[in-house]
Amino acid sequence: MKNKTLYKLQLLVLAGAVLLGLSLPVGAQTRIRTVSGTLVDDQGAPLSGVTVYNPMGKTAISDSAGHFEIDASDELSLRFEKADYDTKLVPVAGIPEQIALNKSEFLASENDLIKMGISTIYKREMTGAASTISPEDHLTYDHTQYVRDYIQGLLLGITGFSDIRGFGGTLFVIDGVIGRDPDLLNMEEVDEITVLKDANAVALYGNQAVNGVIVINTKRGQINKRVANINLRYGMKEPLALPKYLGSAEYMELYNEARTNDGLEPAFDEELIEDYRSGSNPYRYPDVDYFSDEYLRTYASRADVVTEFSSGNERSQYYVNMGWNYNQSLIALNPDVNVGSNMFNIRGNIDFKVNDWIRSSVDAVAIVYNDKSSLTNWFANASSIKPNAYAPLLPPSMMYDTSATGTLESQLEAANLYDGMLLGTSQVYQEDSPIANTLAGGYRTYSFRSTQFNNSIDFDLDMITEGLSARTYLSFDFYDAYDVYIHNDYQRYQPNWMGDSIVSLTAFGSIDRRDLTEKVTTEGFVSRLGFYGLLNYKKSLNKDHGINATLIGYVNSHKQASIIQIDKNSHIGLQITYSFKKKLFVDFSSAYVHSIKLPEGNRNGISPTLGVAYILSEGNLLKGIDFINFLKLKASAGIIRSDIGIGNYYLYEESYTEGDWISWADNVYTSRTRDISQAANDEMTFEDRLDLNLGFESYLLNSLWLEFNYFQTSKDKQITKLESEYPSFYSVFNQYANFNKDNYNGFELGLKYLKQVNDFSLNAGLNMVYVTSKVAKRSEIHDYDYLYRTGNPVDRHSYRNYSQR
Repeated sequence: MKNKTLYKLQLLVLAGAVLLGLSLPVGAQTRIRTVSGTLVDDQGAPLSGVTVYNPMGKTAISDSAGHFEIDASDELSLRFEKADYDTKLVPVAGIPEQIALNKSEFLASENDLIKMGISTIYKREMTGAASTISPEDHLTYDHTQYVRDYIQGLLLGITGFSDIRGFGGTLFVIDGVIGRDPDLLNMEEVDEITVLKDANAVALYGNQAVNGVIVINTKRGQINKRVANINLRYGMKEPLALPKYLGSAEYMELYNEARTNDGLEPAFDEELIEDYRSGSNPYRYPDVDYFSDEYLRTYASRADVVTEFSSGNERSQYYVNMGWNYNQSLIALNPDVNVGSNMFNIRGNIDFKVNDWIRSSVDAVAIVYNDKSSLTNWFANASSIKPNAYAPLLPPSMMYDTSATGTLESQLEAANLYDGMLLGTSQVYQEDSPIANTLAGGYRTYSFRSTQFNNSIDFDLDMITEGLSARTYLSFDFYDAYDVYIHNDYQRYQPNWMGDSIVSLTAFGSIDRRDLTEKVTTEGFVSRLGFYGLLNYKKSLNKDHGINATLIGYVNSHKQASIIQIDKNSHIGLQITYSFKKKLFVDFSSAYVHSIKLPEGNRNGISPTLGVAYILSEGNLLKGIDFINFLKLKASAGIIRSDIGIGNYYLYEESYTEGDWISWADNVYTSRTRDISQAANDEMTFEDRLDLNLGFESYLLNSLWLEFNYFQTSKDKQITKLESEYPSFYSVFNQYANFNKDNYNGFELGLKYLKQVNDFSLNAGLNMVYVTSKVAKRSEIHDYDYLYRTGNPVDRHSYRNYSQR
């Protein structure tokens, strides 16, 4: 009860903060006047179709002469937006009659920013392999609500729900916070999803990014834009397939056939089988299908309600998202217990300007999830019960007491009836009756609570040197799960038949007794604390040369219930990017990582990567080829050192267990020996990912986007025990060591076609990933050749039929 009260208080505080944010004034508006002007390009030609936003969220569109007119306050600014042009903010006070917008370079507009969690980069400048998508472009016709489903269908390089290039174990980064769960998001909250695939793209995330990174950025308020959306969705979900139950007669016939094939006598005679087939008495000769629509719904309903609000000016912006999601249980029996799940979420963020050189943001999230169901595992229990085993419900009308003592009548008077029926069972299945347990056993409510908080502070340090900036970022996440349940005692009965009448009942279980006290058991908690500090220097040295350097220090801790060792990760990242004439880009990204899973002296390692990209279409070679609008060649290589694949702590140390008892002095004294269970290895070091990526990006005929990457990846120095180095009787001295190696090769191809004619648009795409893997090295020794892993695919089972080799 204490947890519930605390969480209600947290939700109340957060809701109050949200309402406070909604009530914040967009700025003092002492005088509203009509502002007009003319918009032109950098050559002085009029610009039509420019959207003008005022601080009240109103808009105007420039006409064919570039003229606009809109109401505004002198204390604030107007925002000007047009596709392929740089967005511009102009103070209303002293606004010029003519306002020039600069043409953006191709793939270098505001819409082409790749938000990589801790840094941003224009798509044209990216040297590594990265794919990005904005859900806003698709949600109009794609109602996918689960982020993993969305990622799998639309992003290049994904081979599973969250698997990049078949490596597994992908790292999620949400709003700059490492390790957050994407399943807690609804798609309306998401602004952009980015997949970082090669070593050069993920290096700044340190050893946790060894298998790639999926970056998710949620929506934020924007300057002079007001949004108010309410989305209501209702749908139905239907199982693709359910187990097909044999009828009782068919099961009995096949069982007889199986016994005959084994040289045994049939278990059921034909007359009995015919009684089951006829269905004349379904209680004595039951034919039960637990997966039929008698117990399961043909379909279950689901509902989503999502509301979002945002607004702001150049001083402060806010965004609020509130949602409810409901998924009905597929089990129709006892709907008061088998309710299904409900999830409520609220997310809010505020970005604000502290002064001329400091900006800050505050994000807060609260999520409440409940799933109410019966205590039985319906699908597990039902799949093991034979269709002729027993009738789960018995009608009192078929009961005839032949005893002189009235025992049967007494049992009926004391028993609980469910829709007028008695709970049936058999001696074999008395503890495993899904229908009885669903109707009488009680219920379980699984509850999950999550609170997330993060704060960033950005510093513009131009007063020190032009182009210098800094950021601090602090995050705290808390997850808590628990069960509230009622466990009732109840009786179920095996009938004893005489003809078509039940003449006596054998009771199983204790007396019928409802538990009036809810019990609570914890499912554990997780708390995560993260911090990074960042320095960035971006400078154009002259019209041809530019440099962008980032230094980041990162640390986080992950604490989990019942686990003594706190999981900690820390690293220092460095990225230096050089550009020449905005056509050639060279990127050196690296991380200096630290691990507490390794022995002293080997706990630090460097992960160097290098990426190069050249925009070939802007050189003299392709200038005359009109159908090639853009062509960029890129290559990257590097090493990511990681301890993520090391499954436990202290594997490098020698460890002991208690051995046999020994005695001496005629058993007066006894003691136990100490046996070594693990040998030490003070040379254990990081596992390595060695990576090579070659690719190109191209835009053709003003409508077709084409992306291709070829990659080679080796995962080397994986931790294992050297099984082939020691005889089996010497296994206690077998140490963990860096030995295993896996190789991956493949390519990915992405096509996207977008064509718009007046109000008609066509958007079609194709993503393809081809990956082969091979076990390059294993320490193994087997009796049979087919058991060896070396030379076979990484995801192949550890055994295979010899004839298939």
